[in-house]
Parts: sequence; C-alpha cells; structure tokens
Amino acid sequence: MEHFTNNFTLVQGLTISFSIAAIIISFIGFRFSKRNARRQLRIGKLEEIIESVLMILDNYSALKFIFDLEQKIRNPKIERTGLETMSWQSDKENYVLGFRKTTDVNKFREKLTRLSVLANSYLPNKRNGVKYMILSVVDLTANLCQATIVDDFDCAIENYPKFPEPDFFFNYVEEIEKLVIEEMGLGYKSLEMKKVIEYKEKFKKALLID
Repeated sequence: MEHFTNNFTLVQGLTISFSIAAIIISFIGFRFSKRNARRQLRIGKLEEIIESVLMILDNYSALKFIFDLEQKIRNPKIERTGLETMSWQSDKENYVLGFRKTTDVNKFREKLTRLSVLANSYLPNKRNGVKYMILSVVDLTANLCQATIVDDFDCAIENYPKFPEPDFFFNYVEEIEKLVIEEMGLGYKSLEMKKVIEYKEKFKKALLID
C-alpha cells in the first residue's frame, strides 16, 4: 500500500479523475440524447395526429351532406313524388362518385386506423382526455363513412342515429388540435380559427384585394 501511495503521482490522480468524469459526462449525454430523441419522435407522431384529425375535418362536411341525403331518401314521413325520390337518389350517387374521385376511400379508412393507433400509443390515458376525444372522432367518422361511401347505412345508424352538424364538429376538432399542441410541450398554443379569419381581412386590405 505504501509502495502504491509513493508511486501514485498527482498527474496520475488527475488523469484517473478526468477519465471518470469523462465517463460520467458521456453517460449523462447519452441519457439526455436518448430522452431528447424520444421526445422528438413523440412530437413527430403528435404532428401526424393533428394532420390526420384535420384530414377528417376536411372530408366531414361532404360525408355529412351525403348522409343527410340518404336519410332524406329513407324517411317515410317526407312527402315526395317518385321523380323527386329518383332525383335525390341521383344526387346522392353523384356526390358519392365525386367524393371517391377526390378522396382515396381505402387510404382514408387506413388513416382512421392509423390515427387510432397513434392516439393509443402517444397520448396519455388521463390528463386532458384528448386520447378519448380522438378515438371517439375516429369511431364516429368510420361509421359516417360506412353509412355513406361503403353503403352500409343500417349498420352505421345503430351506433350513431345522428351525426353532428359540421359547425359543432369543427369546434370539437379545434379543441382536439389545441390539446394535442399542448401535449407537445413546446410552449405554443393553437391559433383559433376566428382569429385567422379576422386576420384574413387585414391581409386582403394590405394587398388591396378586399
């Protein structure tokens, strides 16, 4: 022991200390890097959730319009002539055809499934309840798609006899967007659509296009 102490110089001690410190710093850096990578991954998934929710919103009004037409055709309490029924049916078929031309229905339904998986995987069960909000929207939209585009009306209305009007649905989706952005933890807030509309008027005036 005495021999070891005599030969253990200050330089050697510092060298060992620096080596230990470097290992500790490397370990801390690795843990931080790993945690940051996981955070960045989650933020990317949350962005995809918002994108998918907005995709639903983009298509909701068209699907709701087709649903209302189908409901009108099936409602025996509404007086109509045979020609009127045929006209409504033709209108519905044309709107369905138009929807299919602008939207890949299979990809649309895949997006719904993907959104459900993302919400289950990257959102907490409690806190603000946004996971349940998204899963409910996915279920509602899947049934609406089934009632209109897939042409399985009876099965769909067993789950949802009515679907919300686009304005109410829009407000619900806007709240989802706000909560998901809060989940990102970047310190930013979702911009309310009414403020976007208000600024649009200023934008038009600034460019002399109002």
